Amino acid sequence: MQPQYIQASAFLDHEHQQQRKTFTQLLKLYLNQFNVNVAEIEIDW
Repeated sequence: MQPQYIQASAFLDHEHQQQRKTFTQLLKLYLNQFNVNVAEIEIDW
């Protein structure tokens, strides 16, 4: 993930599916630092 801004409409298109997957994986890793035991994150894009 690049630390640059991206427009929401661009982030939600089909071409950025891998970035959305990476985002959810990083979010899961971040949350599990706090011992919340997140197994899966489901986001309604």
